[in-house]
Amino acid sequence: MSRRKGGDAEIVKENYFNVMMINRVVEMRSELATIERRLKRTLREHPEYGDALEKAWDLLVKYRIPENRWIMDSLFQETGDGRPRDVDVLFYSELVFQLLKGHLFYTGIDVRCPPSPNPKEELLNELTLATVEPPFGISFTNGNHQRQASLLWHEPVTVHSHRAGRAHATKRLEPGCALLTVGYTRAIHTGLSLKEQRVLARWPHGHSFIYLLWTDQEDLFEGITDLSTWLNDRI
Repeated sequence: MSRRKGGDAEIVKENYFNVMMINRVVEMRSELATIERRLKRTLREHPEYGDALEKAWDLLVKYRIPENRWIMDSLFQETGDGRPRDVDVLFYSELVFQLLKGHLFYTGIDVRCPPSPNPKEELLNELTLATVEPPFGISFTNGNHQRQASLLWHEPVTVHSHRAGRAHATKRLEPGCALLTVGYTRAIHTGLSLKEQRVLARWPHGHSFIYLLWTDQEDLFEGITDLSTWLNDRI
């Protein structure tokens, strides 16, 4: 991976970020469990909300056409095309809503081939990522019994948003880092990462681009589990 001038100080900064990201992934698992319990309790008490989530899923399926597949797989990608868990429908719906409202920005980084779906070929994926061109770079950190990748950019980069009925907008991101998730992911994982850091990198299966996602919303997913309010606003 190419590095800008800065030497050891820059390496220390990147490693610190990666360790923080790994710790945050562990914390998110606990937060995810809390959100799922709260949602299940709400759906038991209000079965009509379950019907509304079914309506939301039906709408989402219509967006998963081939030309939209790259962004949809960046937000949520599981094996098969079956309906995901209720909490993932909820977060997936909100991500698409923010995308359509112009609050979710993105750019693509060409890595020339998709990730290998074979867990035994993780080294092959790392070799592919090592070829990413400047101003981007990849950093890896070991922690909590896992190896975590991060996407770095050493110069300002431009991300884009296309809001329905309006001209496309751009934002400039200053040099920084983002957690990089490879392959399948749940919508709630994408959502919680964007909620915490406002930025996330995704390399989904079947795609030869890494997609850098950024939201301009500091309160993303605030109150999402209050379905009485959320459903009135979104459906």
